[in-house]
Amino acid sequence: MPRLHIVLGRILGGATVAVVQGVIMLLVCVATGFRPSSGPSIAGAALMMFLIAVLFAGIGTAIASLVEDMQGFPLIMNFLVVPLFFFSNALFPMQGAPRLLRLVLSLNPVTYGIDGLRGSLDGSFRFDLGTDAAILGALAACVVAFASWLFSKIQI
Repeated sequence: MPRLHIVLGRILGGATVAVVQGVIMLLVCVATGFRPSSGPSIAGAALMMFLIAVLFAGIGTAIASLVEDMQGFPLIMNFLVVPLFFFSNALFPMQGAPRLLRLVLSLNPVTYGIDGLRGSLDGSFRFDLGTDAAILGALAACVVAFASWLFSKIQI
């Protein structure tokens, strides 16, 4: 149980830092002219930022529990994070994409995070906030549980 607390503290600490950075970027966007679609949409955007941050902090913790040489950790993380980002709908919309690419995009959890974040801020959901949050939340919970299990297997 104490190791679970360590993992949860690590993941929630990393997620908190990421959400604060996301809020700072959102404030910069508002200062330069972006206007969210509505006030309550900020809460949905904050939820999606938190879920994305928990997912990636959990992935990082799981990978860090596996590697013995910390010099390889950034390489492995970039090997996973960059394709997840590029094969999400962050850079291009899903609507005009070929069918195979839409299938790949729908299997990518970052797609749901980006859709929820974009939809919360400008109202252009591909799915809906409930679907996005449910899929991302379930996957984040699985990743946190897996990271906790891997961390418990580390020999001190």
